[in-house]
Amino acid sequence: MGVFDDHKLEQLDWMTQMTETIDSDLNAILARLPDRVVISAEDIIENSSSSYLSLSVRQVLQNILKKSGHKTTLAWEEERCLDKCFAFELVGDVELDLRCDRLSGKVTLVKVVQTLSDEELLPLMGRRGIDAVGRIRDYGTDVSIERLNEILDILGNCSEDMKNRSAKKKLQRIKGRLEEIFKTNEWRIRDMALADKVGHWVRSYIVSGCLSDLVNLTKLKVMTHNNMPIYSVKEEQ
Repeated sequence: MGVFDDHKLEQLDWMTQMTETIDSDLNAILARLPDRVVISAEDIIENSSSSYLSLSVRQVLQNILKKSGHKTTLAWEEERCLDKCFAFELVGDVELDLRCDRLSGKVTLVKVVQTLSDEELLPLMGRRGIDAVGRIRDYGTDVSIERLNEILDILGNCSEDMKNRSAKKKLQRIKGRLEEIFKTNEWRIRDMALADKVGHWVRSYIVSGCLSDLVNLTKLKVMTHNNMPIYSVKEEQ
């Protein structure tokens, strides 16, 4: 078993390997969400305030996920992508009578998209990890310029940014470079969870100098030279 073996890729069927399909938990979440949800008067009232009534796809989905015990924090872009998979269906004259909390007509949230395509998933790759990198104010005043430069060096195409003395601009470039890598599929990472880990490795190394995170990032960069899609990295703990 080699240090740079991609065990997940080896376990995939040949068709998935050939097409380099993105493996994403968003599709797993979408599959678990019900195809139809009948909206009650209580649902609308619960999501409203004393001054206005409100009902949105996101509110309904968040309530369903919360009740199901889902604990993963989704990026805003991921939530928006799931929102687009659903639409409200109205039957009859829909009216909410607040005097008796009664809803006339019928409101149903309907799943209109069953599976997210690779084209829809690609812009979301690594989004949670990039969000985790955060802003320079999250790192305090003693952020290591040396570690920032090490990350920039690994990410590549950042030689001019390494010369810059501003930690803020270096961190901005790190986030921008990560976005470039994922949106253009430059590193051919095809697993959403792995893509998200990259940003967490970056932040952890900048904050604490954790060598295992630096090794994991370096391993991933080395694997990009294999001219193969990447689904997993044998991580150092």
